[in-house]
Amino acid sequence: MFGAIYIARNSIDEDEVYKVGKTQRTVDERMKELTSETSNLGKYEAVGSVVVNDIDQSEKECHLRLKKYRIQPNREFFKIPLSILVDVIRAATESYLVKDELPETTRTSNKVQMDDIFKEEQSKYK
Repeated sequence: MFGAIYIARNSIDEDEVYKVGKTQRTVDERMKELTSETSNLGKYEAVGSVVVNDIDQSEKECHLRLKKYRIQPNREFFKIPLSILVDVIRAATESYLVKDELPETTRTSNKVQMDDIFKEEQSKYK
């Protein structure tokens, strides 16, 4: 199922706190929806996104790789530097990628390092 994995930022959140989620609508529509929810204060803005051909699996892979950065177990919020977050999402969605609309970062992507982080996290749950 096609869709987008997005990185969202709310101005009232702490620095380096991002929401990583999925949508089958446009990312702009999803930002408006998040902002209008009564439980949310502030305004959500998209930092970037990737269009993928399997949003469910892509989101699972992203959240698995981001597990140690998750703020709360039942929420999609992560405290992580943006450059690392972008690298993780690129690595997690590589097999499903249709279009990359993530921001360029000053950090140089290191696929080997990201694969090592993923393997380390995976080994904890075997």
